Amino acid sequence: MDYKVVSIAISLVMMSSALGERSSLSWPECPCPKIMQPVCATNNLNFHSPCHFKCYADAFQRQTGIKLSILKESEC
Repeated sequence: MDYKVVSIAISLVMMSSALGERSSLSWPECPCPKIMQPVCATNNLNFHSPCHFKCYADAFQRQTGIKLSILKESEC
C-alpha cells in the first residue's frame, strides 16, 4: 500500500472538512530514497520514511500553519 498517497488523501479530506470547503493544497514530489523506514506522525498518518515525512510536513506547515512531528519511529 502506498502510505504517501493514503496520507495525503486523508489529510486533504481532514483539511477540507476542517475548513468547510474544498482544499486547494498542493504537494511537492519528494526526492527521497526508496527505503522503507516507517514513521508515525502526530496526525496519526504513516510515512515511508523520515524523509517522506519531512517533505510532507514542511509543505503542510507552509500551506496550513500547522506543524507536524514524528510521534514514533514505526507505523501508527
